[in-house]
Amino acid sequence: MKILKENGVSPEAFIWVHAQAEDNTDSYLKAAEMGCWISLDGIGWELEKHVEKILFAKRNGILDRILISHDSGWYDPQKENQTIKPFTNIFKKLFPELRSHGFTEDDINILMSVNPSKAFSIEIRNDPSFGNL
Repeated sequence: MKILKENGVSPEAFIWVHAQAEDNTDSYLKAAEMGCWISLDGIGWELEKHVEKILFAKRNGILDRILISHDSGWYDPQKENQTIKPFTNIFKKLFPELRSHGFTEDDINILMSVNPSKAFSIEIRNDPSFGNL
């Protein structure tokens, strides 16, 4: 964040990928407060940990800074007989689990539509404290 700020780039232009690897969820609060996007990837594995982190985000008012992805595995074209995890865990496992914890369709829409459209919109994102580039 320091490097971005020194170069006049808004934290809103930064997507913290594989943030699910961070065990200190207070880091999520700090990143969200700064305006960063927090991407919880690899929903093909460790579903319970992802659910906990998404519930934490909702409880702490930062669901609007969360991105999710399957990031479901690796494929090596030089290897034979590989099993590729299906890209269905978000719909078949994550969302039913979140709904069982009180997530609404609006919450799911935030994760699936609103946040990605904001995070990946094409625009210049200067840090206002730096001035215009």
